[in-house]
Amino acid sequence: MKPITKYYSRSNLWTLFLLCAFPLHVWAMIFAFRDISWVYARTDAWDAIGVLSYAMVFAFVESIWLSIAVFILGFLISLKWSSELRVAALGAVIFLVSILAMLVQLYITLGWSIPDSVISFFVLFAHPGRTVYLVLLAILSPIIAGTIYLVLGTRKGTQILKDAIDKISLLMMVYLVLDLVALVVVIIRNIQGSVK
Repeated sequence: MKPITKYYSRSNLWTLFLLCAFPLHVWAMIFAFRDISWVYARTDAWDAIGVLSYAMVFAFVESIWLSIAVFILGFLISLKWSSELRVAALGAVIFLVSILAMLVQLYITLGWSIPDSVISFFVLFAHPGRTVYLVLLAILSPIIAGTIYLVLGTRKGTQILKDAIDKISLLMMVYLVLDLVALVVVIIRNIQGSVK
């Protein structure tokens, strides 16, 4: 078995975590801010802060799990790639999949439903669930491969991605400080709840 250092350096692992955490935190904050107004109107500002704090803490926990999954996925990439290129490729995949997941969640949140004709098509198969996954895999695989090629196949694409990673890393440091504040708020709220 190849040592982990051949695949990742310590700084690469930190960058990978930040890349996983960024879209989760942004999306969590968007949904939390959407809910804050009605929570504040129904109760008070402290409850609204609680909603945002819980969202941040959950986003942090999800970031850890996603980082572990992406870290393992990185071992499928050839050692011919440098660790920096490996992290850049994984970063491109993270952002692409995150955007697709956000679009799906937005679709559901807006109350749109899947057309009956699509459901009828999948019901025709003996295993509709498996068929859905196979169709998604057939659609997503070339999209992901094409994204990696466009981003890493050209020097300009690679540079754009590296610049984006640097900016995201700085912004994520702010989010991580907010995560710590959110954790303190959650602990205080739980202590208050247990006292009551």
